[in-house]
This record gives sequence, structure tokens and C-alpha cells, in this order.
Amino acid sequence: MFNKDSNTLRNLVKTVKSNLVKRAALFVIVISIISILLPSPVLAASNGITVSGLDLYPSLEVCSVILRYTGDDNHNATVD
Repeated sequence: MFNKDSNTLRNLVKTVKSNLVKRAALFVIVISIISILLPSPVLAASNGITVSGLDLYPSLEVCSVILRYTGDDNHNATVD
């Protein structure tokens, strides 16, 4: 009886983790598409920074986002 309950619990945990990973991946994809399609005032400025890449590294609990950019000579990420 213990093994049957243990297997049921194990299957439930697998299902929950699988659904969580699928939803997290979908969230990352949607946010990425939105951020690429929406115009940004920083990108429109003539003396502003230019985004050169967006890297996403999802895991089970978090999503790391690395934004690569050029044009910020003094490295303060502001446009004057």
C-alpha cells in the first residue's frame, strides 16, 4: 500500500513540475516577443544605446535575462 501511494505522489509531482515548466517557458516566449515588438524610447534616441542581443536562460524556478547592448560609453545606462 505504501508503494502505491508513493507512486501516486511521485506521478503528481512529475505532472505539477511538467506543467510549471511548460507555463514558465510560454511566459518567457511571450515576454520576449512583446519586448522585441514594442518600440522603446531608448532605441529611438539618436545618441542612445542599441540592443545587440537578448539571452534567456530558463530553469525550473527562475529565468535569467541577459541584455547585451552597445553605445553606452560611460556605462551608466542613461541617455542624456
